[in-house]
Amino acid sequence: MQDDPHRDRLYEAPDDAREHQRSRLWLSNGVALSLLLVAVFNPVSLERWAAANPPNWAVETVRLTVGVWSERMGLARLDEPRLWLEQRWSDLKALDWDDVEPEEDDPPSTERQ
Repeated sequence: MQDDPHRDRLYEAPDDAREHQRSRLWLSNGVALSLLLVAVFNPVSLERWAAANPPNWAVETVRLTVGVWSERMGLARLDEPRLWLEQRWSDLKALDWDDVEPEEDDPPSTERQ
């Protein structure tokens, strides 16, 4: 595979091993924080992911564990923001043009009294 000169110009490898380690640490912290936020505020997505994969020991363990976790987050009412957004989204999908600009049965009269 031939090196791309444009890519080489844009990417500069860290000079210091510490800088490279610090970059990996920031990346791993960002991924861990994202996973934690999803696990707390949207565990249903983890359940859906587990249900979409072919069953094996690991996927079934994750599915069952996330099912219990999802119930606990629901009891703590941490799923309220997700439920609110889902409700607003379903309300928006249910809108029709008639709801936005309803037809008037009787046009307003322009006569002066």
